[in-house]
Amino acid sequence: MTASSLKIIVTGANGFLGQHVVDSLKKKHAVTCLIRKKEIIPGTETLVYKSYGDDVIDSAIKDSDIIIHIAAQLHGPWKEMYESNVVFTEHLVSMASKYKLRHFIYISSENVTQQNQDSYSKTKELAEIEVAKFPRHLIIRPTIIYGPGDLKYVGRLIGIITKYPIVPVLGNGLSKFQFVYVDDLVQIINTSIDNTITGTFTIAGPESICYNGFMHQLMEAMGTRRTMLHFPLWMLKPMAHVFNLLFSKPPLTPTQLDNLSKDRDYDITEQVKLFNYVPVSLKNGLGRIIKQLHEKN
Repeated sequence: MTASSLKIIVTGANGFLGQHVVDSLKKKHAVTCLIRKKEIIPGTETLVYKSYGDDVIDSAIKDSDIIIHIAAQLHGPWKEMYESNVVFTEHLVSMASKYKLRHFIYISSENVTQQNQDSYSKTKELAEIEVAKFPRHLIIRPTIIYGPGDLKYVGRLIGIITKYPIVPVLGNGLSKFQFVYVDDLVQIINTSIDNTITGTFTIAGPESICYNGFMHQLMEAMGTRRTMLHFPLWMLKPMAHVFNLLFSKPPLTPTQLDNLSKDRDYDITEQVKLFNYVPVSLKNGLGRIIKQLHEKN
């Protein structure tokens, strides 16, 4: 079944992925953005909610066809994380069931597949259980998302490479990752909407590459070279545990270090066929980011 113009709710619309999703959806659909911070998102109806049981959420869902739930809390005390990532999701699913929405799309995390025990991974896993109660659900577990506007990962690395002659690398840099370009994820969401695709999928990019190789490709895209200085993970783990206790948004976490010691190697053949898209290569994706940065400057 192909969708015409629909009424779609997007949570987390002012985040990195949310902005890209909304920019694409609003070209065809009526988009309502549910956010916590007062902000105008052009081309949409922007609603600010104060709590997870806010009436504004109920009234918005009542008149909608689809929910795309992207919002998530990454760090914080367990109770706070549980309320943000699980209780809020449970409420959205309940409202979607009450008003018989046609589709519930949830952006989870690859972390769920890695048996991580941190609060973020566990609450995403518990949230998936809630989403699965809705009969027409799609759970997407993306790997590391990158693209224009990303300040958390690739954007931060670009800043380090630009400013410093030596680039720190956590671990030996040999573990493999499978970065997914943000436009690929947007295309997957659009195809899911048009065809009401359901199920649970880990979404990865086309190449599995070690971290050292990724850094070399990034520096090549930037047209520069830097010396990489490796820090053993065993040296960093005590520091990460201290950061996790002291900071609400720690610069380094034990889970991040655990992830650096695991290889990712996903076969995306079926994913590409099902969602009908051509994945962006890492080289082209990084090139697009650098090109946009040059255009801005």
